[in-house]
Amino acid sequence: MILTMKVIPPNIKHLKGREPSNMTMNLKCDSGRCRWSGRIPLRSMNDKEKDFDEDDEFVLDVLKKSDFSKYNSKKSFEFGESTEKPDISKYEGLKSFKFGKNPQPDPYKYIGLEEFVFHYNQSPISQNRRSSIPFKSNLERNMTGEKAVIENKELIDKDIELNIKERQTFMAKKQVESDKEKQEIYFAPYEEGPLRKYLTQIKQKEKNFSNDSNKSEFESNQERNVSVTYDDWANTKKQIFKLIYECILYNKNQINKFKSLSNYSEFFENLKILIYNCLNSKSNISQNLTAKQLSLVMRFIPAVYLVTSKHPPNIQKICDASNLHHSHIDLMTEIFGVKLPKAYDIYKTLNLKRTEELSEMVSIILGDGSLQDEHGYNLTISLNRIDEPEYVEYVADLMERLFKEKPKRYPSKKGKGVRLVLYGKSLVEELKSHGLVSGDKVQNQVSVPIWIKRNTNLMIKCLKGLTDTDGNFTVDKADRMILLAFTNASHPLVKDFKSMCNSLGIETPNITPDYRQDKNVFYVRIKKRDYVKKFIAIVRPQKWNYHRNYIGMRLIALQNPEINKKIERDIKLAFPDRKQIQYSKKLEALLERLCIKYGLNISSQAIDNAINNAFEFKEFPYRKEHAAGWKTLYEQLGSFQAVRKYLELYHDLSPKWETIQKHIKIYMTEKGENYDSWFEKIKEANLRPIVIDKQGNKWIVTQFPSDLRRIIIKMIWQILIESDFNVSPFQLAQMISQDEKNPKLIRMFFLYKEPSYKQAIFDYILNLARLIQITFRLSRLSRKIRPYKLKNDPSLNLPFSRWQITEIINEIKSLYPEYFYY
Repeated sequence: MILTMKVIPPNIKHLKGREPSNMTMNLKCDSGRCRWSGRIPLRSMNDKEKDFDEDDEFVLDVLKKSDFSKYNSKKSFEFGESTEKPDISKYEGLKSFKFGKNPQPDPYKYIGLEEFVFHYNQSPISQNRRSSIPFKSNLERNMTGEKAVIENKELIDKDIELNIKERQTFMAKKQVESDKEKQEIYFAPYEEGPLRKYLTQIKQKEKNFSNDSNKSEFESNQERNVSVTYDDWANTKKQIFKLIYECILYNKNQINKFKSLSNYSEFFENLKILIYNCLNSKSNISQNLTAKQLSLVMRFIPAVYLVTSKHPPNIQKICDASNLHHSHIDLMTEIFGVKLPKAYDIYKTLNLKRTEELSEMVSIILGDGSLQDEHGYNLTISLNRIDEPEYVEYVADLMERLFKEKPKRYPSKKGKGVRLVLYGKSLVEELKSHGLVSGDKVQNQVSVPIWIKRNTNLMIKCLKGLTDTDGNFTVDKADRMILLAFTNASHPLVKDFKSMCNSLGIETPNITPDYRQDKNVFYVRIKKRDYVKKFIAIVRPQKWNYHRNYIGMRLIALQNPEINKKIERDIKLAFPDRKQIQYSKKLEALLERLCIKYGLNISSQAIDNAINNAFEFKEFPYRKEHAAGWKTLYEQLGSFQAVRKYLELYHDLSPKWETIQKHIKIYMTEKGENYDSWFEKIKEANLRPIVIDKQGNKWIVTQFPSDLRRIIIKMIWQILIESDFNVSPFQLAQMISQDEKNPKLIRMFFLYKEPSYKQAIFDYILNLARLIQITFRLSRLSRKIRPYKLKNDPSLNLPFSRWQITEIINEIKSLYPEYFYY
C-alpha cells in the first residue's frame, strides 16, 4: 500500500521563483519497514547548471536531516501541534540538489499534516511486491477494484499516538547541522533506528490492548489488523489455516444459519465467501497473495471447516469436497491435532496384477508418460486434447479403473496438450516394480518390460498402447497403400516394437534413423498391405478408429489425379509449413471441404471401399502388347520408375515397377531373348533421367543427361545453319519444344504433362540455345572462348555453372570441329 501526501497549493520559493505544479510525498511500507519518496514536476526551469524542458521531472527522494516544513507553502499547513509558519526566505537562491536511493524519512515530523491523499490498490500484486501497512479504520476502501481516494484523514489512528516529547526529541536530532547542508540537501537511505522503534511501540500498545479481558481473541486480532508477511509459503499456509479457523469460530452463528437454509454445494459456496471476506478484513490477503495462492485459500476454507468439525469425515471425502491433495489435509490435521477416521488407505500398496490392462498402461507410459520421484511423486501422461479428445477420455478411464483414483487434468494454456496426473509415492514405487523407470526416458533408453514380452496377449495390448501414443498411419501416394510407422527416441523401445510384431507374424523392415526430426530419433515402418491389415485386425489400435475417415478421404482423392493435385495445392496454401501437414482435426475438416468442393463422394460406404481396395493386393494382369510397349519405354527412358511415371501420366495405369520388370521378363522369354544381356546393355548406355528441383518458388533443371543434351545441340545447330543463324534463342526453344513426337526426346517430353516441369525444361533449352549462339558468333570472329568470362558476364546471366559451360562448349567443339580450327 502507498500513502501519498499532496501539498495543495504549491508555492516553493527555494528554486529562484520557479514554481512547480504540485508536490507529493509517498510513504511505501514493506514487511514492517517504510520509506518516503517525493516527486516535483516543474513547469519551467532555466538553471545555470542544467536546463529542463516542460515535460521534465525533478524527483526528490526523502530528506535526511532537513525539516519537511521548509518545502511547504507559507500558508495553511501545520506540523505537529505547532502553528508556526516555516521560514522560506533562507532557502532562496538554492542552486543544487543531491538525489539518493532508498530513502528512509522520519515519520514523526509528518504527523498532523492536514492535507494528504490515500491511494489504495485493490487488485492482487505479485509476491515480489508484497506490502502491508498498519492502517485500518481510516481506510474506507472502494471495493469496485479501482483506486479509492480518501482525503482529509488522520495519518495514524488516535489510539496509537506517540508521546509529543519523544517526537520533538527525535526531530531535534534531524535538524540542519551547517550552512553547507542547507545549500546541498542530501538524501540517503534510512538506517536502523526511529522507524523500528516506532513500530515496536505500536506493537506494544496493541499487545497491551489485546490483553483486555472484555475483548475476545478474534476481536483483538481484528483491532490489531496485523499484516501477515508471506515470504515463506510453507509457513504462510500454517498461518492461513489458523486464521481461517478463527474466522470460522467468530462467524459460527452465521455458518449454522447457512447450513440450515442451503444444500451441500450452496453451503460451501456461501462459506467460502463469508470466510474469505473475514480473512480480507483481518489480514488483507487479497493484497498480499498472488491469484494462484488466493485460489488455494478458497479451497482451504471448506477443508479447514471439515477437519475442525465435531465429527470430521475421512480424508478421501475431505479431498473430494475441497479439491485438494491429501498432503494439505495432513498438514491441517497436524496443526489442529485432529485424527481423521479411517477410510480407503491411499498409502497402501496397490498390488497391481500383471493383466492386459496394466500391459496397455505400461506401454502408454513408455510412449507419452513419465514417472517422477525426485521433486514429489507423480505419474504424468501427456496427450492431445484437441485432435484426439476421445483417446484422452479412454486413458483417463483406464487410469481410474487401474489405480482407483481419478487423474487430475492440466490443459495447456497455449498448445493442444493436456496432462493427466496422479500423485503418490506408493503408485510410483508400484509401477517401478513392474519394470518402468523414473526420470528422462530418452536418457534412460527405456524398453518394454520382459514380463510383457513373455505373453502373446500382453504383447498385443502393449503394441496397442505404443501405436496409440507414438504410432502413425499414413498413405503411400505412389502405390495408394496404407502404411504404419512407429517412431521414438529410445532405440531399445523401437527394437522391442519390431520384435513383438515379428513374433506375431507381422514382418517389419530394419530400424531407420529419422533424420527429418533428429538423428537420435528412430522409426520402423510396416509397408506390406497384408501385414498392415493383419496388424489392425489383431492389435485394434484406438488411433486407427480416430484416423480412419481421414485415411479414407486421402485414398479417394488419390483415385482422381487431377483433382488430387488441386486438393494438394489448396492444402499447401492453408498450411505453408510442411511440418503442419500431418493429421489434425483442422486438416481433416479442410480435406473434407475440399473433397466436397471438387465433387468427390466421401460417404461412409465410399470410404470403406477405398480402404478395402487399399488393403487388397490386385495383381496387374499380363498382356503381351503391354509388355512389348513397356520394353520399348524402358529402352527410351532407362528406368522402371520413369516407365511407371509415364504410364500413370499418359495411360492412367499404375503398376508397380516390380510388375513392369516381371512382365518384360515373361515377354522376352516367350520371344526367346536373353533378359539379363538386354538389361546390362541398357544399363551401360547410362540413360540418366532429367532431375528437376524447386529452388525458392521456381522449378529448375539441376541435372540434364549428356546424351539427351547432345541430341538437342545437334537439332539447334541444324536449325541455325539452315536459317543462316538468323533465329532467336526463344524461337529455337519453341521449335524444339513442339517436336513432341520425336522418339529420341521421349525422356524429356513425358515430363511435359506437369506444367511446372514443362516451364523448367523450356527455360533450360532456351539458355542452351543462347549459349550455342554465343559460341558460334565467337567462333566466326576467331576469338578464344573463355567459360569463366561467359559465366561472370552480367549481360548474359547464364544459369549454368562454370564447369557446365565448359562441358557444353567442349561438346559443341567435338561435334563441329570445322568451326573451331583457329
